[in-house]
Amino acid sequence: MQGYDPNDPVSWFGNSEHSNKEQPYAVAYRQGKFRENTMLKVVGNFVLDVKIMPWLIFKSNLGLDNLNRIADEFYPSYYIAPEAKEDNNRVYKQHTQYLNWVWENTISGTKKFGNHSLSAVAGMTMESWGWTQFRGEKQGTPNNNADQRVLSAATFNPTAEGEQRHSAMMSYLGRVNYGFADRYLITASVRADGSSKFRKENRWATFPSASVGWRLSQESFFQDWEQKVISNVKVRAGWGQIGNQMGLGNSDYMTTITGGDDKKYLFGSNKNQKTGYSPDRIGNPNIQWETSEQLNFGADLGFFDNHLTAGIDYFRKDTRDMLVQVPLPSYLGYQNDPWVNQGQVRNSGVEVQLDWQDKVRDITYGISGNLTTMKNEVISLGGGRPIPGGNERPGDVTLTKEGWAIGSFYGWQVDGVFQNQEQIDNSHMKDRNPRPGDFIFKDTDGNGKLDDDDRVNLGSPLPKVAYGLNLNAAYKGIDLTLFFQGQAGNKIFRMFKYYTHRKDGYFNTYSDLVEQSWRAPGTLGANDPGVASNTEFAFNTSTALNMQISDYYVEDGSYLRLKNIQLGYTLPKKLLSPLNITNLRIYTSIQNLFTITKYKGLEPELGGNDNGNPTDFGIDRSTYPQARTVMFGLGLTL
Repeated sequence: MQGYDPNDPVSWFGNSEHSNKEQPYAVAYRQGKFRENTMLKVVGNFVLDVKIMPWLIFKSNLGLDNLNRIADEFYPSYYIAPEAKEDNNRVYKQHTQYLNWVWENTISGTKKFGNHSLSAVAGMTMESWGWTQFRGEKQGTPNNNADQRVLSAATFNPTAEGEQRHSAMMSYLGRVNYGFADRYLITASVRADGSSKFRKENRWATFPSASVGWRLSQESFFQDWEQKVISNVKVRAGWGQIGNQMGLGNSDYMTTITGGDDKKYLFGSNKNQKTGYSPDRIGNPNIQWETSEQLNFGADLGFFDNHLTAGIDYFRKDTRDMLVQVPLPSYLGYQNDPWVNQGQVRNSGVEVQLDWQDKVRDITYGISGNLTTMKNEVISLGGGRPIPGGNERPGDVTLTKEGWAIGSFYGWQVDGVFQNQEQIDNSHMKDRNPRPGDFIFKDTDGNGKLDDDDRVNLGSPLPKVAYGLNLNAAYKGIDLTLFFQGQAGNKIFRMFKYYTHRKDGYFNTYSDLVEQSWRAPGTLGANDPGVASNTEFAFNTSTALNMQISDYYVEDGSYLRLKNIQLGYTLPKKLLSPLNITNLRIYTSIQNLFTITKYKGLEPELGGNDNGNPTDFGIDRSTYPQARTVMFGLGLTL
């Protein structure tokens, strides 16, 4: 498609007589005149295994990830329209360096003494993450020739800035396993973690765990039982703790300030501007490791000579000293919200896994599935107030409150659309000055008016059920596998819908929304019957009431997805032997072939979020959909 009219160059690179707005193609063309990125990435893994004794092994593993990136950019001067111009060209340089390394050292041993078996592992890990960036810019090269994109060729307005970030973590760990006659099993472990993301006094924490198991099917009373149905029975129980620091920045325990050209202060009678600093974040020196404590009871079962196996677990996970960000009033002047340890959250549920493997003549096949039920509840907020979260243009989208799931959506409930002025005059919302075509919100507390007390829990972003299904079959060299994944019971706040279902012109919208929205009779002419919608507000005449947080923007996030399907063929060995090839398999696979969901957004599988804050989950900010990928390949063994 032609991006501009070649017969009207004025509207491309100059001011059009029809409009003083820029032409998007011209802006993109001019602003992106020259950009070049040079990147060198080195990834390595080095392993050392030393057998000290036949039963004692030392292992060291060093992993490195290094990135060097140089950005070389030139932006020419241009004139497209009065509001789209750049008087001076400029040269921009950027150098980024990233280095992450992980060093793991363990010593492990295994011994057997008659019916007794004992194994142990002890070790330590160290990890370092560093990121450095330098940026420089200068304006005024002699002309718009991109070959002169060196800082020394420019003549004025030099700027230079940079950032440096670093974090480190160190851990000590140990684990002991004991078994007697493969009947009684005991495991105990402990690890101590230290992180630079906490101040020195709170840097280290210790997390123990233990588990026991009893294989009843190894007992004599079970083996003497004359039956052929149950082949394995094992019961087990476990308890353990684990720490979490996800989401924390490298210096969130410290109060920080930020500077820059946008931080101007006036001094003296002449009001001279001076560049200074402004508050950035209130640090919390008392933040410490978030601790999750889990208790579980389970059983492993085998039937029909273990053709059918099953596992069932009940779990209860209590997370204490949760790391959450608490919003501050904007008038305090801080750009980032502080982190605090606050409250306790409980996750509980049941996990079930079934697996069937069998062979019928030349066909081998298997079916396995898993299902997990989950309940999330805020047990305590440590005496603190409910925590708002998910701050967006309409306000805070979520609320974390005792008795609710963490990060529950919070707002008004839609109860129809006002059809006429008489309906408004007799409603509990008349003081809000709605118009015909605006949403009717429920008066949930029954006080005869619409206020903040009418906001209710609109659902949780956390699923109540998660499940998966694997199918596989093979016949004379042909193999087929399918993997399904899904979840149910969670809600999604479609922020993208909030931005597109509006009339202010900042975002595109959908034609079906305009056609289906409420419309008064005669809007489009004398014969226009209008649209008496009771679910879609008026697109052209609506008020800000419809832009408030409500269940209109909350949708069911349940889905079932075929994550992967793969079909392969392994060539017969008699064809490969003359070629000195041990094995050759060709295959094709498709990822994300289809998704079944009621969600109308682009992607129901949102995952977590970028900032790690649990009060910010389930908000769809136009999440990029997972691509359908078709692959062809072969596996070769010589």
